[in-house]
Amino acid sequence: MIFILRHGERADNCGPEEFNKIECLHDPHLTEFGKIQAQAAGKTLQSFIQESYEKGYLETRNPQIVMVSSPFLRCIQTASHILDTFEPKDIYQGSIFIDEGVSEYLGKEFYDKDPLDELYIRTRSKEDIRKYTKYNLVDGFLEFQIYSSKATYPENHETFFRRVQEGYRNIVEHFNNNINKDKTKVLVILTHGLGTKGMLSCHLENQICRKTDYTCISQVRYNPLSKGNGTILRELYRDHLDLIDIKEKTVLVA
Repeated sequence: MIFILRHGERADNCGPEEFNKIECLHDPHLTEFGKIQAQAAGKTLQSFIQESYEKGYLETRNPQIVMVSSPFLRCIQTASHILDTFEPKDIYQGSIFIDEGVSEYLGKEFYDKDPLDELYIRTRSKEDIRKYTKYNLVDGFLEFQIYSSKATYPENHETFFRRVQEGYRNIVEHFNNNINKDKTKVLVILTHGLGTKGMLSCHLENQICRKTDYTCISQVRYNPLSKGNGTILRELYRDHLDLIDIKEKTVLVA
C-alpha cells in the first residue's frame, strides 16, 4: 500500500508574522496551521490503513510506516508531524528517508540558482534541525543510500515530470521488492504539489488538472499477484481538512 501526500501550509504563503520567521528564504518551514494539517492527515492515514486491512489489502492491522520525503523542510516537517500520530514501534527504522527524486520543481521561475545544496537540512547543525524533527534523517532511500532519481537545476516542466516519474517508479520498485517482502509495511511519500501530479500521472493517461491541496492524500494499491502499475484507490483526497477547526486551529474528532 502506498500513500502520496503534499506538504502542509508553507510559511511564505501567508502573512508577514510567519514570513519573518523563515530562516532559509528558499526553504520555508511549515506554519502552525500546516502542522495541524499534517496531524489531521496522520489521523486520516490511520483510518485508511485500518480500512485497507479490513478489506484484505494489508496482512497486518499495524503495519510499519516507511516514510520517504523530499529534502525541503516543509516536507520533512509534514512527515514528522504525520509520524507523531503513530506509535514509535510502527515507524520503520525510526527514520525519514530523504530522496531528491521527489523534491520540488527546480525551475528558473522559482530559483535563480540551485537550491538543493543550500537547503536547511544541508546547511544547519544537527541541533538546529532537531527544532523541526526528532526523527533520524537518512539521505537516500535506495540501496547504498542513493536517490531514486537525480534532480538537476535548472529544470523545465518536461524534465521535472520525467525525473519525478522515474523517482516514483524506482522508490515503489525498491519498496515492493526489497523493503516490503513480508507485506507488513506501508509506504508514505511526502512531496510537493507538482510532484503529486507527476507521480499520479504514472497511473493515469491524462495530466491531472485538479488542485493539489495542502496535505491532500492519494492512495495506490499494488496487487502482489499482478505485475501492473497499481490501482489508484484515492486521488487528491482532502476531506480531512474539513476536520480542522479554522478558528481554534485544532483537529476536531471525526
